[in-house]
Formats: sequence, C-alpha cells, structure tokens
Amino acid sequence: MSESLAAITSDTFSVSTVLIDATDWSANPSSLVIINNDGSVTNNGGGSVTLTATKGGYSKSVTLKTVTNCTISTAEQLFALAAGISQGNAEGFDLTIGSNTVHIPQYADGVVFTLNNDINLDPNGLNTPWAPIGTSDYPFKGSFDGSRHTVSGLYIDNTSTETGINQGFIGYFQGTNIKNLTVKGSVLASQNAAGVCGYNAGGLIENCQNDVAVQGYQNVGGVCGYNNGGRINLCINTGNVTIVAE
Repeated sequence: MSESLAAITSDTFSVSTVLIDATDWSANPSSLVIINNDGSVTNNGGGSVTLTATKGGYSKSVTLKTVTNCTISTAEQLFALAAGISQGNAEGFDLTIGSNTVHIPQYADGVVFTLNNDINLDPNGLNTPWAPIGTSDYPFKGSFDGSRHTVSGLYIDNTSTETGINQGFIGYFQGTNIKNLTVKGSVLASQNAAGVCGYNAGGLIENCQNDVAVQGYQNVGGVCGYNNGGRINLCINTGNVTIVAE
C-alpha cells in the first residue's frame, strides 16, 4: 500500500468522508454518495457503500454503512415509502420529506424512519387499500420507530394465494427493529397476516400494539403473523384475530 495514499476513515461518514491526496476515487453504488471535485464524499442516502481511492497504481477501499434518519409525518409519505420499496429499483428511490428530497437506497437498507405524529391512512373512511412496506421479493431492511404514535386506517383485503401473503402495516421485515408503534384498522389476507408485521425475518419488534382486526387462512397473528428467527418483546394485542376457512 502506498503511504502517499491517505487512509479512508468511517468515523465522520455520517456527514462526509475526505479522500486526501488521491488522483482518482469512486463509489459503489454511486447513488448513495456525491463525490466532489476536492475529493470529499457527501452522504446522499442510507445503506452500504464502498469507497475506493487510487493513486500511482495503488488503491484502497473501505465499505461503509451509512444511516439516514427520516421523519415521517403524513400518510402520503408512508404510501410513497411502501411504493418505493416494492418497486425494487437497485438505485433506490427519492422520498419527499417536507421541502427536502431524501434518497432512499434499495430496500431502505440502514434507514431509520421515525413518526412525529399520529397518521390516518384512510381519513375519509373510503377503505383505501394499503400495500405493505416490504415484500418477499423486496423486503424492508430499515428500521421503523413509531415514537409511541398510532397509524390508523389500515385496510387490507387480499386473499390471493399469490399476492395476499406477508400482509400487515409492514409486510416482509428484514431490518433491525420495529418499535413504539400502535396500528389500528382491518386486515383480511391469505397467510402471514397481522396488524404490525406480516413476516419478521430475524428483526426485533418491540413495544408495539396491534389494534387491528386480523383475519387470514394461515399464520395469522396480532402483532406478527410469522416470526422467523426474530424477537418480539413487550408487545400487546387488543385486536380480534381469526383464522378463517379457505
């Protein structure tokens, strides 16, 4: 390793990382960072990114995991989050938060979403269908902190054996944690159905309450429909849970 090539450090990457004394640098995936002319790298999203600096035939790389904190305050933002993840775009998607546009990486990997108020997904009582955050093809790999707020108006009516699986506010969860959240509404699905999370693939669900009436054919629960290697702590269910015949 050439000593003239500066070290790449991760301790300040939440704001920026500076690659000093390099003649070339790159990032993969490039969508997560902005590489400036002076070699500074500005965080443009959350997730894992590999930075490589090169000089005189030598190169040095480091993989960094960045975290973006997004505050959610409207139903429109929640619908956009669910739609963005389900599209499965490898480059991620943009989410409008107030007057700002935040870039969200694929699967929302490493992003922490926090509610700052109660949100009604169906304020007009029209049974507006909810498509869960995360699917088996494109799981939600971020974290969701309800901050002791409530998401109400959840409405799911999908008993298809192909698309009516992993149904809940969060559909297929492969992230770090879901916490401090209450969900109200109704769910009718095929399997892996619940109010808070349909399928938990190894994450932590903590301090959550289900007040959703849940019906389904198989793997039906209140807080979580199917828990695969995850943990569920200090959660309560106050909704009716019913297994129905197909």
